[in-house]
Amino acid sequence: MTAKAAKEIAKKEGKTAGAVISELARRGFYRGDIAEAEGSVSYSLQKGVPVLAPIGSPVTEETIRQIRDSEGI
Repeated sequence: MTAKAAKEIAKKEGKTAGAVISELARRGFYRGDIAEAEGSVSYSLQKGVPVLAPIGSPVTEETIRQIRDSEGI
């Protein structure tokens, strides 16, 4: 979303652009409920903030070095 679009929506709804952007961001977080129901996203809310569940193994400096070596970087 561009600032211009947020301003247009805000004007129509009698809100500030910041309020519009915040509302849309919150809606985006809760769209995760749909993905979670489909099994593709797992998260919890901590103090109102969505936190993704860890998957796989941690990425270490050694992992990065191996990838760089294999890619020739």
